Amino acid sequence: MLNIFSNFGQRKQTRLTRLDYLASDFQKIAQRFQLTLPSAKIIAIFELELPKKISKKFNKLQESLARGSDISAITQRMFLDTMTTCDASDLLEIGRPCKLNSCEMCKIIKRGNKCIKTPRPKNNELLGIWSAKNANLADSFCEDVGTLRKMFVLDILSPVSAETLVVYSNSAAIPRFLILYELLATTNND
Repeated sequence: MLNIFSNFGQRKQTRLTRLDYLASDFQKIAQRFQLTLPSAKIIAIFELELPKKISKKFNKLQESLARGSDISAITQRMFLDTMTTCDASDLLEIGRPCKLNSCEMCKIIKRGNKCIKTPRPKNNELLGIWSAKNANLADSFCEDVGTLRKMFVLDILSPVSAETLVVYSNSAAIPRFLILYELLATTNND
């Protein structure tokens, strides 16, 4: 594993680690991702460790919602696609998120999720963090025009397991991984 963006002190910045293809986490994430998006070729998977301030809020809310029971019952692993202003391939080459305030991908890497107005699903403008259990569904909302796409794998706090979830608190969602991928051409034999 190559650690390409870190601050080891109080961890006030996100630690971004590119996972090796043979790593257990890479294999688990890739299998789940490609189960619902088989036309994708994974280029890289990064593990994100957000600043302690952000992860503490998530962990505190997680413990509060679990109320002493198993936290896995309220923690849903979901997919999130988001806007990119920068070239996502720069993350592979430079190893750091860009500094553009308009780049949602890099803002999430640096600061975690923020509730935003989102037109997902269609005609439904809510202030929240939208996610999908199915990578194909999350990809269908991809607005990128380049060949390299990106998708976050989030832990979402919700007592309900559903195909799509919207949470209305920044502390109720935390990005754990970032997948960079390309869609392979599919042929239609009609």
